[in-house]
Amino acid sequence: MKKAENKHIKLKYILLLIIVSSTCFHVSAQTAEEHYGDGLYQYSTGNYTQALEDFSKAIKADNKYGDAYRERGFTYIALKKMDEAFIDLNKAITLNGKDYRAYYGRGIVYESRKDGEALSDYETSKEDPALFVDAYNRIGLILCNEGSYEPAIGYYKRAMKFDTLNNTPCLIINIIEPLLRVRKFEEALKYINDNSSENKQVNFSAYTNTLKADDKNAKDASWNFFKEELKPSIENLKKKDFASAIKTLTESESRFTIIKESDPDYQKQSYALLLSLKGYAFEQQRKIKEAIKCYEQTLIIQPNQLEVTASLNKLEASLAIELRKDTAKPKITILEPLSRSISVGTDKVATTLQHFRGTVTDDNGLKSVMLNNTPLNLAGNGYFDTTVNLQPGPNAFVIVATDNNANTIISQININASADPVANNDKNTLSEKPVYHAVLIAENEYKDKNIPSLRKPVSDMRLIYNTLIKDYTFDPSNIDTLVNASRIDILTALTKKGETIKEGENLLIFYAGHGDLLKNPDNSEESFLIPEDAVLTKTFTYINGEEFLKSMRFTKAKHILVVADACFAGSLFRGLGKSGNQSLSEKYKDISRRLLSSGNVKVVPDNSEFIPFFLDALKKNTSPFITAEKLVDGFKEQYNIKANQQLQFLPIDYLNDQGGQFVFIRKQ
Repeated sequence: MKKAENKHIKLKYILLLIIVSSTCFHVSAQTAEEHYGDGLYQYSTGNYTQALEDFSKAIKADNKYGDAYRERGFTYIALKKMDEAFIDLNKAITLNGKDYRAYYGRGIVYESRKDGEALSDYETSKEDPALFVDAYNRIGLILCNEGSYEPAIGYYKRAMKFDTLNNTPCLIINIIEPLLRVRKFEEALKYINDNSSENKQVNFSAYTNTLKADDKNAKDASWNFFKEELKPSIENLKKKDFASAIKTLTESESRFTIIKESDPDYQKQSYALLLSLKGYAFEQQRKIKEAIKCYEQTLIIQPNQLEVTASLNKLEASLAIELRKDTAKPKITILEPLSRSISVGTDKVATTLQHFRGTVTDDNGLKSVMLNNTPLNLAGNGYFDTTVNLQPGPNAFVIVATDNNANTIISQININASADPVANNDKNTLSEKPVYHAVLIAENEYKDKNIPSLRKPVSDMRLIYNTLIKDYTFDPSNIDTLVNASRIDILTALTKKGETIKEGENLLIFYAGHGDLLKNPDNSEESFLIPEDAVLTKTFTYINGEEFLKSMRFTKAKHILVVADACFAGSLFRGLGKSGNQSLSEKYKDISRRLLSSGNVKVVPDNSEFIPFFLDALKKNTSPFITAEKLVDGFKEQYNIKANQQLQFLPIDYLNDQGGQFVFIRKQ
């Protein structure tokens, strides 16, 4: 968690200005000093562009002016130009090997690159007593992010001991997280309680939408995150009242919201901490599946949580042992036909094929599933979809499912094909009034200069946003928009949205940006979405299909439609599926998770052909209700010809697609 440096910087610059104004140098150096002094002043007021110009003039006047290189390096850091900062700070260190502030600045650059050299530079910089607290604080942050919590706590305590610049509030916030990570709840509470009555400004950005703006005891949202949101849960954890802790943590999670002005890295860190504590509480209650869910979600947001990974591995091993003792039978759910004993009109018998859809699931895995002694083809989530011939008179269909522990269940469906004709109830209407949510993601700019920028994604996203709120029943308050979002931004937003959606509500996810395809040694293919902080060819900085899906794995949403306009997006999620000739209400009632992609395994151009077709279909639709499949069918063939692509509309088995349909409802 970051510290407030501005006060320290201004004091240092005032002293330097005094020194500059009272010291005589030869003419050329004096001119350089004047520019340098101007730069210090401009930096202290936040005018970084002018400061950069002044420091550059100082260097032009004296190209061996190490202090000017150093401060220009810090100015580049403020402007987030880390490559330029690195060059200047290296130059300053070359000119003066004991310029400890330059080492400190270079440490910041290394840290931004996630380079281990940052620790070495911070260790060197603490030789300057004025930097001791800052350096130890930074070292603590790095160690904490690496999962070395006990050493991090030690560095924070040493920094607090020697603190002379009133950075204590920041250090207090920083030390609380590792204390919670190592389950020292009582000590964490002591830091919170001892400092709750003081009016201390802290420069850390967590966020919660329940905070009052006039909270005079702690104006910074991060301090309130611990003091107001987490404190009740920490007290419950200290008392080992895990049921109450789960309740208060769940309440905090529901209130957790993102403030765009705050530091995104530490926003995610706070949310990850909340989920990890919730997982810990579930673990202590021996609620293994619930704990695994929380641990998996927190690792999506912040992968390097060593204690969470260790707990997750232990729980998964424990679950595997339990499954070996499994005596529970598989579960069969029939989605179609709607009744296990139905009648079909005689006028349909000769030509009608009966549709069978449903799911067969078992925690320990399935050995076989048979329909009338014929193997059923199951999707990865246990979903099946098949048709059978009906004979006049009684028809009996028997499903036999056996799991890997030889537990067997038998389910029978009887169909009488000699009754009166069945009434046609196919109506293009819905009795329900579902709530719709959306997460719209657009990547135009990339930090890595080797990844070319795009022009259209953001404008395309805005067009889709406007269409959804103007023509369809999407409430703007339920739509999250992410522009030039990082890997963690995207996964956190999806995880948070998936968790907060209520049962029966629907979710549309839109992504526009770069994609990539990797061929593995076994000739299998893996597709990726490329976030704005990705590094070219470093696939661990991309988002693969599994990560994308895991962020939504536990959602209660009824229907999810993923619309991806990116290269190779069609191979993100593999799956097979069919649609029966059901009524609209029947199509809507079953769960669906579908991918609509602008292409399969081809490069998609920046000026996408897909978006105009998709938007045109939405705008020209006059039906009050239209399924995503019907919408796509209206332009699929024409799009494929014009764009030389193969539009993909596939079920996502991993997310438990059960053959339902996402329905767009037009405003009336």
